[in-house]
Amino acid sequence: MNKRTPFKQGNENEKQIKYTIQLDLSTIITWVYGDRNCFIGFKFRWKQKMKTMILDQYKCLKLKSIFDGKVSYNNLVKMFNSVKSIREQSNNAVIRGF
Repeated sequence: MNKRTPFKQGNENEKQIKYTIQLDLSTIITWVYGDRNCFIGFKFRWKQKMKTMILDQYKCLKLKSIFDGKVSYNNLVKMFNSVKSIREQSNNAVIRGF
């Protein structure tokens, strides 16, 4: 069963849904980051083009909680900052994040 999440762009009072996103692992979401690596939106493929949706961080986090485990992410590594290298050996390092 394919699930789709409607995503409305524009006025909150509008009833028309412009885009729907298929919720399966073949759907790839690319998160858009602002200053200090905070979420400011996301991109997804729509009719052979990439569409960008700009949202506030709270809405991005809420949407991410809906997407988690249902779609694939392209660039989540920016969310993680290395705080301290705990141990290094040859070419490997163990990093503690926050």
